[in-house]
Amino acid sequence: MEKPDILKILNDKLLQAYRKINALKDEVWQLENQLQDRDDVIKMAVEKEKEKEKEKEKEKEIETETENEKENETQALTEKVEQLENQLKEKDDVIAKEVKKRRARLRAYLDCLAELTDCQAKVEVEKEKEKEKEKEKEKEKEKEKEKEKRRTRTRTRTRRRNL
Repeated sequence: MEKPDILKILNDKLLQAYRKINALKDEVWQLENQLQDRDDVIKMAVEKEKEKEKEKEKEKEIETETENEKENETQALTEKVEQLENQLKEKDDVIAKEVKKRRARLRAYLDCLAELTDCQAKVEVEKEKEKEKEKEKEKEKEKEKEKEKRRTRTRTRTRRRNL
């Protein structure tokens, strides 16, 4: 009878060992699942971080491109401004020369006009003098005529008296 008891005990122990093994297998399986879940979570987190890093890099690249574009635009605008300033200076120089020429021409015209005005004034003065001379001559002629009339009258009177 001892054998069956030992067999029974051994069977019980074996059964307990199988149960423990199965329980441990279940626990290992659960732990592996948890580990796999954690690995998946970690992988997802790593992927998200990688995506975030990629997005940050893209944003940095976009910012860099934007800054480069802005710098290029600024440089282009600066060059355009310099070019326009140079054109403006050239036009100002041309205008200044033209103004100088026109002022010189205007001075010459004004000098000519002043000379012409002086000449016209002299001519007017001469005309006035001529008119005055003519008036004086006419007065002289009238006086002469008066004298002549008086002489003629006096002669006629003396002739009449003599007759």
